[in-house]
Amino acid sequence: MFASADARELVGDWEREARRVLSQFRAETVPLRDDVAVVDLIERLRAASVEFAQWWPRHDVGGFETHRRLFHHPRAGRLEFETQQLIPAGEPDLRVVVHLGIPGDDSAQRLAALSTG
Repeated sequence: MFASADARELVGDWEREARRVLSQFRAETVPLRDDVAVVDLIERLRAASVEFAQWWPRHDVGGFETHRRLFHHPRAGRLEFETQQLIPAGEPDLRVVVHLGIPGDDSAQRLAALSTG
């Protein structure tokens, strides 16, 4: 989200989504704030992204909320999906984020057509 120019181009309303992801990342990593790998990741993100470096000290914290996410795919065009988070039974520390098709929208079909066409 922060260290890739491709992600910036792909994710619609990048700033809003990046702020959302950062606040969720902070919430999820609070128990790990002294973990060497987490500290290293935060430092690498600060170095890679001006926005991350500016926003991290604000201490915004937010939990995941199901929402619609917009993408600007280079071949499929504008895509919109419902973004949900799944937590598998027996693995409470694991998070799986999925993007689901929206009824009445053809985003999923257009994206799938790229892999079969």
